[in-house]
Amino acid sequence: LGQATHQRTAHGGRRRAQGSGRPIGASVGGDDEDGAAGCLRLDDVARGSDPEPVHEGIQVTVKVGPKEKKCYGEQVAKTELLVAEFETLNHRKVSVTVLSPHATVFQEHEREKVKTAFTSSEAGPHWMCIQNDEAEPAEVHLTVKAGPEAKDYSQIAKKEHLEETQVTLRRVEESLRNYHSNVLYIRAREERMRRTNDSTAFRVISFCIFNVCLMIAVGGWQMLYFKRFFRSKKII
Repeated sequence: LGQATHQRTAHGGRRRAQGSGRPIGASVGGDDEDGAAGCLRLDDVARGSDPEPVHEGIQVTVKVGPKEKKCYGEQVAKTELLVAEFETLNHRKVSVTVLSPHATVFQEHEREKVKTAFTSSEAGPHWMCIQNDEAEPAEVHLTVKAGPEAKDYSQIAKKEHLEETQVTLRRVEESLRNYHSNVLYIRAREERMRRTNDSTAFRVISFCIFNVCLMIAVGGWQMLYFKRFFRSKKII
């Protein structure tokens, strides 16, 4: 397992930690809402804190071994802007894939630096996968920004001639909109899980009732059979 140095910032703070990403050998996605096996969420790497201010977002330095693939995920709401930037520190070339819960969003091969930005079409975990096809290990600096963190509000302020207070309000509005989208996603997911639990419980109860009815029917048939058998032998 390779070592990963993680930096997560919120309101000007930075957090560092040592963690590990696990390589995967299969495709990521499918019906699993929580992500893919063999992958690591970016938030799971955080451990400590350091008050040195940096830009908002997630920054991870990943060491990818030879012929190895690692994926890191971030929970994203529907119609949320996501910006991912990959840059190798030792001039190695890597392949990069960005995956949504059910599709491949972006893919590049044999690059030293890759940057992509897109608006998510569905809510759920989005995975940033790095694959090293070379015979030497590669260190990759991964930067991920989502929602308001991904937007350059200075450019928006210049374009729309907004004051600092208006920019702050715009940022808060965007954060609340993303929060509302996440709440709706969690509610829909909870409803789906509830329906699955109800369906499973109904099937289990139906199977138990069927077993009980079958046992009663078999027991009654056995009583009638032995009764006829004993009468034919004139035992009773």
